[in-house]
Amino acid sequence: MMPGEYKPLVVISSASNIQSRSVINVLIKSKEFRLRLMVDDNNRPDMKRAQEIKAKHPDVELFAASLNKPETLYALLKGASIVFGIPPLEMPEDHNSTDAGCREEFVQGKNLVDAAVKNKVQMFIWSSLDNISEGTSGKYTHVHHFDNRNKVEQYISSQEFELPSAFIHPGFYYENFPDMISTERNADGKVEFLGPLDADYKLPMLDPIKDIGPTVMYIIKNFDECRGEAIDVAAGYYSTQDVINAYTEVTGIPAVYRQISLDELDNNEHREFSSYIAEYGFFFNRVDFMTRNKVIPHDFTTPIDYWKNYKGPKAMQ
Repeated sequence: MMPGEYKPLVVISSASNIQSRSVINVLIKSKEFRLRLMVDDNNRPDMKRAQEIKAKHPDVELFAASLNKPETLYALLKGASIVFGIPPLEMPEDHNSTDAGCREEFVQGKNLVDAAVKNKVQMFIWSSLDNISEGTSGKYTHVHHFDNRNKVEQYISSQEFELPSAFIHPGFYYENFPDMISTERNADGKVEFLGPLDADYKLPMLDPIKDIGPTVMYIIKNFDECRGEAIDVAAGYYSTQDVINAYTEVTGIPAVYRQISLDELDNNEHREFSSYIAEYGFFFNRVDFMTRNKVIPHDFTTPIDYWKNYKGPKAMQ
């Protein structure tokens, strides 16, 4: 892009969420867009991350606003061509599991959508998830994190004539696996991963910091194709055993998997989430994303790639 050439303004509703960080990285690297980040003074992780980005990239604009204050969102989106919407990182542990939390998350998303409609935003991309209550015909109704995101997606879709939109549905994060490692090695001295699913059960997996941004960029570049669509984002279907084998291959550290019972999970939402996956499949076993991945100019992250790039606690290695 030549100096002085017009650059569309992209607004992102969170600086700290790992998905938005991926989008920010890709947009900055492209040098094709102006970037405005929403900063909520009451959200310390968001504020800190935004300030870090600003320090490295002075042209990025920081804008004080809140998803709970509609009047600030109208100003936030003024002049925006594109919006990437996602809730902020910091929420109370039980936020999604309470009736009040469910209502608040929907209202926050609706506030952002309404502001985008008023500002005549040309492209609105919402990070969503499947509606588990609807997809399981009411069998699993407590996977609030998924249902809440999808209710906002449905509201956006109802505004389609006024708000051109597309959606992403991310798969299962590789980042969950470090949290599955036991604090102590087993009797054989091996690293032990703990989880509720069968070791060979396959899930659509991705590294959000690596794989979300390129997918969102693809949507922006091919919006006529993607408009109105929910784009599943994953590298492919991998089992827990695949990820553990990759861990051992990369680190040289022997590791095993121990399946735990649903009763050992810490809350009902996690229990229902695991039950839904085991019975219906994450993405409800959709595979279309693997065809689309072939045309997205990006090498999606495999389990081997993830552990090679892992920069977490040294104690795990």
